[in-house]
Amino acid sequence: IIALIHIGSNATGILFIQNKHLIMTRTIVKGTAQLAKSISTTRGISVDAALEELLRFGIDKTDNTQRYEAIRNTLHSYLQEIAFTFNSVVSDNTKVQTALMLGASNYIPGLIPLASEVLQTPCELFDVGQIVQNKSIKIKPNVSLIQQATVSLGAALPTSIMANFNIHPNQEDAGSKSLFIKQIITTSILLLLIFSSLMVHMYLQKRKLY
Repeated sequence: IIALIHIGSNATGILFIQNKHLIMTRTIVKGTAQLAKSISTTRGISVDAALEELLRFGIDKTDNTQRYEAIRNTLHSYLQEIAFTFNSVVSDNTKVQTALMLGASNYIPGLIPLASEVLQTPCELFDVGQIVQNKSIKIKPNVSLIQQATVSLGAALPTSIMANFNIHPNQEDAGSKSLFIKQIITTSILLLLIFSSLMVHMYLQKRKLY
């Protein structure tokens, strides 16, 4: 299983992919805005200042111990929430092998090593350049792919590729099979009741004759 973790401004999206198919999605209502608010409360500074410190310094060690501890503790708590989500898809036979991080992950120094530690899963930044390795995707000449455009690129991918990441058909197939089985069982019970009723009716009619 591969996990995609997108850190947005107000939410974090987590996608789990197995054998190139999307199997589960989860959303944590927490992003850089909430992280900055938590840091600002701890540090006693404005939210804007806290956001600037988060994106500028991250958890790179500096002489400012208070800032380092505030940001590290906030990120650690946040990553534990993601780890809880990871545990919901882990079983004896499956586990998240790699976590690809995008969104604000590109701008928070030191986040990737900390994420690998807390999630107990190898984490790395999503390499948007790998998209062009797919031969069915063509990029116009003189057009550069940048990390900030990863989500937009995902939305623009050909439908033949996106079909593998549509979780709805899988759910629909499972629901259709379940409904079919219920219909077969119901029909069988009704036929049995009708047959039994006919047998009883015939028996009563014969008794009247005698």
